[in-house]
Amino acid sequence: MRSLYNLIKKISDEKYKYEIARYCSLTAWVLLSISLLSFRDIGLGRLGLIHDLPFIYFVSLFFSLLSGFLTIGIKHEKHMLQFLNLVFLITALWLVPILFEGTPRFASAYKTIGFVEYICREGKLNPLNWELFYHNWPGFSVFTSVLCMFTGNGIIYPLVLYYPFALHLVMLPVLYLIFKQTKIGLTAPNGWYLGAVVYYIANFVNQDYFSPQSFAYYLLSFVILLLLEKEEWFKNCNRAIAYKVIIMLIFVTIAISHILSSLVALTMFGAFCIFEKQTFRTMLLFSIVVVLAWTIYGASVYFDTHTAIIIRDLFMLEKSWNANIGNRIKGSPEHITVNKIRFFYAASFAFISFIGLISSIKKVNRKVLLDLAKVSSVSVCVTSAFVYGGESFMRTYLLMLVPMSIFCMMYLYHKKLLPLLLLICITALPFHVIAHYGNEEVDYVRLSIIHGSDFLAKYCPDGYTVGHEGILGNTRYTERFITLTWEQCSQEYFKNKTENNFYFSIGPWEHSFHTLFYNDLAFVNTVEVKMKYDKNYTLFYDNGEIKLYHTNTNIF
Repeated sequence: MRSLYNLIKKISDEKYKYEIARYCSLTAWVLLSISLLSFRDIGLGRLGLIHDLPFIYFVSLFFSLLSGFLTIGIKHEKHMLQFLNLVFLITALWLVPILFEGTPRFASAYKTIGFVEYICREGKLNPLNWELFYHNWPGFSVFTSVLCMFTGNGIIYPLVLYYPFALHLVMLPVLYLIFKQTKIGLTAPNGWYLGAVVYYIANFVNQDYFSPQSFAYYLLSFVILLLLEKEEWFKNCNRAIAYKVIIMLIFVTIAISHILSSLVALTMFGAFCIFEKQTFRTMLLFSIVVVLAWTIYGASVYFDTHTAIIIRDLFMLEKSWNANIGNRIKGSPEHITVNKIRFFYAASFAFISFIGLISSIKKVNRKVLLDLAKVSSVSVCVTSAFVYGGESFMRTYLLMLVPMSIFCMMYLYHKKLLPLLLLICITALPFHVIAHYGNEEVDYVRLSIIHGSDFLAKYCPDGYTVGHEGILGNTRYTERFITLTWEQCSQEYFKNKTENNFYFSIGPWEHSFHTLFYNDLAFVNTVEVKMKYDKNYTLFYDNGEIKLYHTNTNIF
């Protein structure tokens, strides 16, 4: 009994606690390396990637979290160890799947490649072509194309592949500054780790792929940082001027990259201006002028055809609910299960953060709480006001991750609850993998599909592409290929297009797509049989993973 008491006393001693934390961190890296070496091949079970991850992978995550939570209790700053623990978490949750899969995830990422490839090839923008619609907000595409011009076009696929990992890696210093700025838990100098670990574990939202919105979200995080630490900048005139210049430059970059993010930033300026008119009036007026000017002159092509639709759907809560919730609880039983886990997962972290807030609300600086209330209310109200293709609730949750993580930091005022929070984080990890990588049958794009798309772009004349939506006809020469859904092919408008080339793609990915989202097991097989025996369709490419058919006669 005495020996057990002495052991507990040693563990509570800072020196021994730090040593244990270091060894736990080292153990985590060793075990993760072993899990990488033990990996054989992508199989993808009913719930996605989790079926391919060895048990030792989750054991390594346990040791990393244990190291981080032990270090929280150390009263001397150990930032290097905490950064190392968080880099491990980012590596395990984002880099390991990248190394396992070997190709960029998400069909939408390949569409973005087309935006960039056109600029690299032609040296100009083409917002008039709907297949290049994001040239109406070209900030991200121009930035990436300049990078490719200096490094060579061959970098594009590696860049897209490692982009999510790199994005979260460069996000880490921003999170550190945000969480340190709140001054929550000053008696725990390593407590900022708690906010960061909650942010990364709670972040299952697949909006970190190669895209303008992920780039804009990163810039928006800088805006949130600057808004929260505004008092530090306004201590003298020169710093105040620098503050306004920096935040305005960031806003301009956001405005020419992503419309929704610019509206969020603009509304945040408005919310802060209500309480501090003299400080934020100039920034608010400037941001309004920038958004209006870009809407009229920069993105006029897009808004000429979409303004009426946007206004019609504004604040249509029922339509927004159906698009964001109802339509996601459809498809195969596995897809429904994954989405239910996502909803439960998001609600659980929202609830945990809310408990952290109300349990310590009296102990937190009132100005910090007011600023967080402004950021949170804007994030919820602006993004929820739009249907936004069924992604508005997803964007709301993403924007709320920083405030939610700060609320979870308030558990530092109740340190007896930290072991419980550690247990919650450990338990959450398998569910994070399911929520994050549960749809890999579609989100994972095999290399042979990319080869098929590149073959089409290189050797085939202009036309319409159907199948492998977002990928086929998008990676190269995307302006030459109009992407259609299978549903659009049955419309009368397309039945009469006899002089155009139509390219259809069939394969396991397409079968998984219709099975997962529509629970239609027979559609792809039926279409393939029709094309195989109908003389109007010509099979001109087959690499085992994707078959490409051509026709220029009436379809269906």
